[in-house]
Amino acid sequence: MKSAALFVVAAVRHLRCATVLQMIWNQEQGNVQRTQQAAKDDMTNAINVAIYAMKQIIQMDSERT
Repeated sequence: MKSAALFVVAAVRHLRCATVLQMIWNQEQGNVQRTQQAAKDDMTNAINVAIYAMKQIIQMDSERT
């Protein structure tokens, strides 16, 4: 829901907007052995993907001008 609000504001202001979402499963939580290191690695990977995507968009925009 928060991402939807960001996309609406961005559309109204004619800005680019993106979101990176991390899915967490609750139904199987008791059956999954998840370490703090695994959770940290997942978040680090998500941040790296977001940074890479932003760099690609910036590069594409600079090539258009």
